[in-house]
Amino acid sequence: MPNEPNTKPKCKNCQIIRIFLLSVAFIILLSLIQSDKLHYLKIITPYNAAFLIIFIGLIMFCIKLIKTVAYIIDRKKLIFSLYILFLYRKRKCQYFGKITTNFLLR
Repeated sequence: MPNEPNTKPKCKNCQIIRIFLLSVAFIILLSLIQSDKLHYLKIITPYNAAFLIIFIGLIMFCIKLIKTVAYIIDRKKLIFSLYILFLYRKRKCQYFGKITTNFLLR
């Protein structure tokens, strides 16, 4: 229907680009209007911006590394517990004289 509002969700990349362009436009507008009162923005240099980007990237990498290590440890515990269960069931079957190779499929 032509009168229905567009409820299609916008993609995340488009939203990020729009926010970036709006912030650049705001900074340009601010610098044109208040050029003599922006001396406190001298701390924002390309070196500081690069340092901030690298610092945030390192923090995100450490968080992802910790999550991955925790996942691997949890998975090893699961595999180990399944292996113990496998051995327990195999011994139980052998004790009763029933040696089965596919007892986990029951």
